[in-house]
Amino acid sequence: AGNPGTWLLHCHVTDHIHAGMETTFRINRKSDINWPVDDHPEEHLVLKDTSQERIEFLGGNLDSGQAKIALISLLAIGIALTATLLTVLIILCVLRKRMLRWAYHNPELPTDIL
Repeated sequence: AGNPGTWLLHCHVTDHIHAGMETTFRINRKSDINWPVDDHPEEHLVLKDTSQERIEFLGGNLDSGQAKIALISLLAIGIALTATLLTVLIILCVLRKRMLRWAYHNPELPTDIL
């Protein structure tokens, strides 16, 4: 870096400043940095096997297959709930139109209830 030191990083939006959205970062001189010696850089290019990786989900640990099943299940439940909501909304709209049409064709008030 051309200008080492401790620098302030902040947002210029007033609400963000008052909310504490600021931080500092330090730029070291090249002589202050302890660079790791990497004798075998090709080892970092090897992909990690994630097939045995566990995923925390709703308090339990799932493997990748179980996580995929859970994700597909949640997607199916979301689609089913959305379809149910749309069906209920369509039914309510149809019933409202029928009620307005009935009120238009029958303008008298029901007096037998009184």
